[in-house]
Amino acid sequence: MTQEMLVTHMHDHGFGFGCVWDTNGQPEQCFIPAPIAANQNLAAGDRINVIVSPNFADKAVGTPWQVIKLLPQDDILASGQVTTGQPEDSIAMARDALDAQVLEFILACGYATATEIAAAVGADRQATTNSAQRHFNAFRIARAAVYHRADQTRPSFVLYASGSHDFLETT
Repeated sequence: MTQEMLVTHMHDHGFGFGCVWDTNGQPEQCFIPAPIAANQNLAAGDRINVIVSPNFADKAVGTPWQVIKLLPQDDILASGQVTTGQPEDSIAMARDALDAQVLEFILACGYATATEIAAAVGADRQATTNSAQRHFNAFRIARAAVYHRADQTRPSFVLYASGSHDFLETT
């Protein structure tokens, strides 16, 4: 749900707290996670528009809400709807163009990481990762997660290839 929030405290480690108001006008504490607050230059006293969701059950007693997205002021329309500033068709066309470039590169190169693909197609790594994942979900390419140690829960990096046979070297 979209709300106006008053920032009440920002911690040195990047996370913070704010105050949102319930339907009766009563203030409720809201947690601002560090990844969301990063590069936002938030300070106590700032009024910002946010999308909030219920906090984790073990933390909801004192802080019932957490911020899941900060909304820039110019993205809030009078009707309360959120816009990205670009028509939806141009966003879809840009995504489709990136998807085509990513697929063409993967099919031509054998295998690569998202960072290598991003450098080749001139896009940022996260957009390239999302594009490669869309291709993987559509069964167009193969994906391999690589772990440096057995005790890791997340892969060290992910490789994308035209097929699983591309990950194997034959002699």
